[in-house]
Amino acid sequence: ELMVYVWYPTDHKAAQGVYQPGAVQIDRAPGAERLRESPIWPSIVSGALKSHAQDKAPVLRGGTRLPVVLFSHGDTAANSFSYTSAIEDLASHGYAVVAVEHPYSSSAVAFADGRVIFAQSRERLRGDRPAGIPYFEGVEIAMKEMRQIADIEAADLRFVLDRLEDIDRSHSSSPLFRRLDLSRIAAVGHSLGGLVALGALCQSQAVAFACLVHMVAALGLLLLAIRAALVSRATDLWEERR
Repeated sequence: ELMVYVWYPTDHKAAQGVYQPGAVQIDRAPGAERLRESPIWPSIVSGALKSHAQDKAPVLRGGTRLPVVLFSHGDTAANSFSYTSAIEDLASHGYAVVAVEHPYSSSAVAFADGRVIFAQSRERLRGDRPAGIPYFEGVEIAMKEMRQIADIEAADLRFVLDRLEDIDRSHSSSPLFRRLDLSRIAAVGHSLGGLVALGALCQSQAVAFACLVHMVAALGLLLLAIRAALVSRATDLWEERR
């Protein structure tokens, strides 16, 4: 079971939006103590920290199909909202950014039914180096576990891709109905999410490009790389169909 948030361009002009949906729900849940150690968490919960995103805003008018960017966050210390400014920038350039909240890897996931899942609840596959054994042996064990996590989360992205195809094709009530360009899909991730993005590229022919972002400050280069890759992929598909 996954929570997925989609950012996309819109004509709708409104006041600033909520920075992290479900923040109050997360803060009230047992296990939120670690989040409260962050100096910015109180500003997120109180609503003092805003975003430029609006819930259920209409998609940009004109009927143009939007290329898709699958986004996978880093492990345990982050969730998709940690990258809000970068994701909003991508959406402002005309992309539909599909950010997947990976349960037990996202710092906290708030579900619509009231459940909250924290990263520290993950009992196995933690990616921690075990104590009491030689350093490099511990690193090898930790890396093996992280690769297993990456495989699980790459499968999350494949599942989301299947759902996007269904929504674009048959969910007429969705604002994304017939608005996604599923011939131009990139997978992007930070830290562990980068490994997940590469896994999605290897496991799905629908994904044309994958990028690991180590520093969000590299966004300008990221935009250029995504744009070049998606244009190249679209050109290849056009040539194949001629």
